[in-house]
Parts: sequence; structure tokens; C-alpha cells
Amino acid sequence: MTTETTGQLRSFWINADDTRGWECDCGTTYDWIAPDEMPGIRAQHVCTVEHREGVLDYAAAEVDVDADEPRCPSCGQPQALLTAGLVGHSDPVCIERVEYTAGLRALADLLDAHPELRLPYDGRTGPIAVYLTTQDGADQRANLAAWARVLPGPKTKEQAGTDGQLFALRARLHGLNFEVIANRDEVCERVVVGTREVVETVPDPELLAAVPTVEQTRTEELVEWRCGAVLAERPEGGRPS
Repeated sequence: MTTETTGQLRSFWINADDTRGWECDCGTTYDWIAPDEMPGIRAQHVCTVEHREGVLDYAAAEVDVDADEPRCPSCGQPQALLTAGLVGHSDPVCIERVEYTAGLRALADLLDAHPELRLPYDGRTGPIAVYLTTQDGADQRANLAAWARVLPGPKTKEQAGTDGQLFALRARLHGLNFEVIANRDEVCERVVVGTREVVETVPDPELLAAVPTVEQTRTEELVEWRCGAVLAERPEGGRPS
């Protein structure tokens, strides 16, 4: 066990059956509480001592947390305490994510409770989209692979954009259309598969002043963009293979 601290608690523990328990500063103890019930139990608790106001701040009492307890990758808070509602995220990125997902759940609750409301366009007619192209410095291939691993059900992969410069990973979450967009050259391998001769009309180099037109032949590459192995490891220091 490692020792963590948080306001308004004397101790917090996880039982063998994954239920939770905690003891308040006032000495009241609660045990065998399901994780999703923890926030409600704490909210209903009537304490006999004056507690500090505000967000729990890791400042008052000791909390036993297993050394291998998963933690938020951004702010480092123990996941068990976050799930139980005993602490909050401390990193702005985490806070933005929590508020965003809370908004999605609140919108879903509204739509479930009020069938007279029209469904949003995004996700129904058009997809909800994650644009990896706007994340400066992000590894688009790694981000796309992460989405590909966790999105359930059938997925489609195809070139996108008016000029084919984008790559789209598309999936359907029940009735919700969803896609992840990346730059094609960041996640696909450009492969020359052949050549072809193209005849085109250009100004005659010898009579350019009179601008006559003649036919000349040039060779252009035939290429394919192979985007199937988006989960493959990227060679160190190089392009995807």
C-alpha cells in the first residue's frame, strides 16, 4: 500500500470484492459500498464535525492506495478515488475531458427523457468527428491506432477529403455515426506500383513566342496508398511501413 491524503477522510479502502469503504473525519465508517454508490453515500452523509469547504484536496487524512492502482495519465490521481468521487482531477486536460463527457451524458439523458426533441445532426446524418489533423505535434498514427483498438464493431477505412489527402476511420456506436480523421501521408505508406505514359498538349518550346500547341509524352507514377495496417509499429525515425 502507498499512502495518499485527501480532505474530509480519515481512510479509504477497496475490499476484496471490489466494493469500497471509507471513514469520515468525524469517525463514521461506511463499508461494502458499490463503486457507483459511493458519491451518493458521501453526499447523504451528515457529519458531526465541521468540514472544510470546496473540492477534496489530498490534504487532511491518510488514504491507503495499492502501489499498482491505475492512475490518471495526466494528473496522476488514483483511478479508484476518481471513480468513487472522493477526489477530482487536477490537470486542465483532465477537467476538460470530464466536463465534455459529462455534457454528452447530460445530452443523452435529455433526449431519453424528452422524445419530442429532435435528434442532433452530428452523429445521425453526419458523423461526430475527431480531427487528429489539428493536434500539433501529436502522433497521428498512434492516435488513430488507439481509436481503432477501442472502437467496437465493424470499422471502415478509406481516403477522404476533396483531394484524397485525408484518411478516415469510421465506426458506428449503436445509432451514432463516428469517425476519426488523420492526414493520409501520416498514417499510410506511399507505394509506387507502376508507371504510365500520359500525352498532353503543351506550348512548343521552339515556337513559344507564337504559342502553338503540340503533343508530347511524359511518364507519371502510378501510386497506391496502403492504409490497412494502421496498428503496425512505425519504424523508428521513419515513415509507417
